[in-house]
Amino acid sequence: MSIDPANERKEAAMAAPDTSMRTAPADSSVAENSAASPYASGIGGQPASAAPPVAESGAEKLDASVVARRQSHRSLLFVAGLLVIAIAAWGCMQIAFAANADDRIAVITDSEGATQRIPLSENGSYPVETALGTNVVAVENGEVHMDSADCPGHDCINQGAIGSAGEIIVCLPHKLIVSIEGGTDEGASTIDTVAS
Repeated sequence: MSIDPANERKEAAMAAPDTSMRTAPADSSVAENSAASPYASGIGGQPASAAPPVAESGAEKLDASVVARRQSHRSLLFVAGLLVIAIAAWGCMQIAFAANADDRIAVITDSEGATQRIPLSENGSYPVETALGTNVVAVENGEVHMDSADCPGHDCINQGAIGSAGEIIVCLPHKLIVSIEGGTDEGASTIDTVAS
């Protein structure tokens, strides 16, 4: 059996690892470009561990848009939840305020000395006519306010609604006073404390 030296070299070359890829490139411009690449070396000349960025595929872009939509939906649900909580809190306050209105009374005293007593638990409009003019007092949701008046300036209307004991609305041109009695006398006790 004869051994062919050419055959033997081919087999040895195939069995040996290929080192041709590890040699420095012959062209110096290629070597410069690879050294200038941010992915060629890391910080301080150490080999970079990060791979170059990979372009997003269509599926990855779709996933990003789905995540953005979910975050948007979560934000909307959060805002809607806060709105529901605020409305529920407002409703509870209205119920509590209306329950406290049962024992309070609006006292309307006109220029002639006539007095009307109206429970704050009964909603309605109450006209008061005197020789000086006409006012309409309205009771709504446990509060009383001047709904309309034919006096100049309408200061009594601009005073707004009252609902606590000791509060008053005054119409000076018509000499009309609306005050609250009953319930807790917090407003009156504050006035008494300041006066004494």
